Amino acid sequence: MKLHLRARVPNEGAHRLAWWIEQQPDAAAAYEVVGASIGTVAHVDRLLDGDLAPGIAWGLAIADATGGAVRPNDWYRATDLWWFTAPADRDHRWAARIAA
Repeated sequence: MKLHLRARVPNEGAHRLAWWIEQQPDAAAAYEVVGASIGTVAHVDRLLDGDLAPGIAWGLAIADATGGAVRPNDWYRATDLWWFTAPADRDHRWAARIAA
């Protein structure tokens, strides 16, 4: 599966989501999982393009689907990284934080 990405990364959320999808053993399935978590895979493309920013419900659904690799506030942060540049590591204990 190939993601069709714009030349410029629109925000940190799009960058982290694209990176997360591409790092999964089955990128196509990961793309579908995120799409199912927010209703449709067409919305995933719009998120990656920067044409759409998720509200809190979608932001939390994406965070859950990605195990916290992409968090709700990421969509509202600018980034100067390129698509092929790995995002900074972060604590991925997302589910434990929600349960606490």
